[in-house]
Amino acid sequence: MIKLGLILVTLLFAATSYGAQQEETYRGMDLNKNFGIQFEVCTLRDGKSMAGVDRLNSKIAKVMNEINSQGSVLRMKPFYSHGSTSNPGPDFIDLIVGPMDELGVIWTDFLASDDGPKVYSEFQNAAQCHNKLAYGVPKLVKIDEMMSTDERLITLNWCTPKAGISMAQLKAKHASWLAANEDSFKAASWSVLVPRQGAGNAQGKYAHMNVFTSIKQMFANEEWIANGGGSAGLSDYYSSYADCDGDSSFTAEYIYKPSN
Repeated sequence: MIKLGLILVTLLFAATSYGAQQEETYRGMDLNKNFGIQFEVCTLRDGKSMAGVDRLNSKIAKVMNEINSQGSVLRMKPFYSHGSTSNPGPDFIDLIVGPMDELGVIWTDFLASDDGPKVYSEFQNAAQCHNKLAYGVPKLVKIDEMMSTDERLITLNWCTPKAGISMAQLKAKHASWLAANEDSFKAASWSVLVPRQGAGNAQGKYAHMNVFTSIKQMFANEEWIANGGGSAGLSDYYSSYADCDGDSSFTAEYIYKPSN
């Protein structure tokens, strides 16, 4: 619900492309600023079902509309995950994405509304969740493409800088990679996520979050990596700049979104 979970999950160059100094907004976010992203990493409680959790979506959206929220709420479900039979991972992850200070407004106004506390309690009774807070650094946003559809596939790749690699070096590497690969990279958006609160063993790490507007688009990017030369940049990055877990992917559905 209004709690949230870790990808993508979102989120961002445009058919006009968003670059560093243009004044652009997406879903209430100034793309020249870092944005807030709350993950709620959730497992279903005994006897509860994903269908039961999804039935709360309309109630969540109703409260978000009533408080005129300027943040988006998405639910991510595993597609290609790092889970296994012995360690399946979360059942779902809820995201709240918006200006960082707006996340505080959402929490305050949601719980102060007439129906918010009841909806929040219903959600907690259905799933056990752990909240995580991060900020996102927009690197690429195709605004027109992002606005053209609500279909979302989100990939997350958690990384740790190699010994001796500074954040300034990583920033420069990310910029040079984008300059070299912007025309070939298929994602509709790319952001770097930096954990802030509730990070646990992710402290000191960061995540690449890519947003795709269809499964077909995500696999076009995989084709570029497999057969179009995209693997060269990844190999250089992994060998010289960061140790990474590798991508995991999630389908993502909007529960609520503000107008642009």
